[in-house]
Amino acid sequence: MPTLSKAVVIFAGLLLSILSVVAADENALRSLVEAENNFARTSAERGIRESFLQFFAENSIIFAPEPKNGKKFYTDYQDKGLKLLWRPIFATISGSGELGVTTGPWELQKSKIDPTPIAFGDFLSVWKKHGDNSWKVMVDVGVDHPQPGQLPIDTQLLPASEGRAKVDVDLAGRDLEKAQKKLAAMLTTAQVARFSTPPATIFGFCEIILFPPSVVTQPAPCSVRTTER
Repeated sequence: MPTLSKAVVIFAGLLLSILSVVAADENALRSLVEAENNFARTSAERGIRESFLQFFAENSIIFAPEPKNGKKFYTDYQDKGLKLLWRPIFATISGSGELGVTTGPWELQKSKIDPTPIAFGDFLSVWKKHGDNSWKVMVDVGVDHPQPGQLPIDTQLLPASEGRAKVDVDLAGRDLEKAQKKLAAMLTTAQVARFSTPPATIFGFCEIILFPPSVVTQPAPCSVRTTER
């Protein structure tokens, strides 16, 4: 039987290492999506308050509209019979596999027996994997908006390895510089003018953060997944 060359052995070892990293990356990402789906399922079955208390970390943060401890907020939260549904349509994780991001649409219904929708929106959550390998929500934000059109059926997954491969560092640096200059300009002009209705986007800044309280005359449209009604 012919002996494999040292180069072939090294190449095979590197290939197996790369494949194992990719597999671990995808498994971690799928476990994140599974956690989000379990979170949503628990909300539908057992209520908003109980599900958020189960899946939120002790030091989690929400915006209602100002930053608050999510765990403490939902300890006193009253469901009022409302039913909250959502699902992730995009998810990605960090290279370490310890942090993840999910986003997607949510729908608020009158009750479990009356599925009439009364509000729609999108959420964005930052998750952290804990020592027992469970995912917990660290930051949760969302917005309200009119009923959306047709949405993707499947969840788009972006593994950390694939995300790194697609990043143009120079382009990202230029985009960041532009964003910083734009934010600085917004903060400067915010003292004399403000947007009447900021863009309803989950990636937008909340008015309560961008503008000093003395400038904001109405509550900022930044909320958690659902707005208390």
